[in-house]
Amino acid sequence: MESSNTKKMIISATIVILLVVGVYFLFIRAAPEKALFDEFGNPVESEVVGKDLIKLLAEVQAVNLDTSLFESEAFVKLTDFTMQLNNEPRGRANPFQSL
Repeated sequence: MESSNTKKMIISATIVILLVVGVYFLFIRAAPEKALFDEFGNPVESEVVGKDLIKLLAEVQAVNLDTSLFESEAFVKLTDFTMQLNNEPRGRANPFQSL
């Protein structure tokens, strides 16, 4: 009886160890780090600070607006309906101060 319990415990421990090792290699282990610099010490292109801003600037500069819309008769006939708001008196400087 005792040997069958010992075998069961050894098998259970082996399964648990294999599960822990499997989870570690599948989920926990960190991905290999990317090289920040090439063999000459220059930063890798994907790591250059502001590269995304330079790319965005190039995309914005490539946009062409058709300004003939602002000269069209329909645009010129648009009416401005803005209303001027009056300055209202403000409350106390510190609303939490006791009266």
